[in-house]
Amino acid sequence: MEPGGGPGASAGPTALFLGPLSRGYAGLTGRLLQLISTLPEDIRPGPNFHGLPWEPIIITSLVGITTLAIFFWRTCLSVSIF
Repeated sequence: MEPGGGPGASAGPTALFLGPLSRGYAGLTGRLLQLISTLPEDIRPGPNFHGLPWEPIIITSLVGITTLAIFFWRTCLSVSIF
């Protein structure tokens, strides 16, 4: 194995998994940007969401999804199987 991970270095399981995953993410991002560029000018996403900045919208949605996941998890735990 060459020092510094050259061409002779063997790829570990993490590298084998993250390679296709990163290519898939790059492809998905490219398609999403292409889709947004085809939208008419008046409905393209801008710096705000109906007068609100994007950051609070994203944080609120993440908190909501997390809350739903916790309630679902607690509901599944409360059902006991004998």
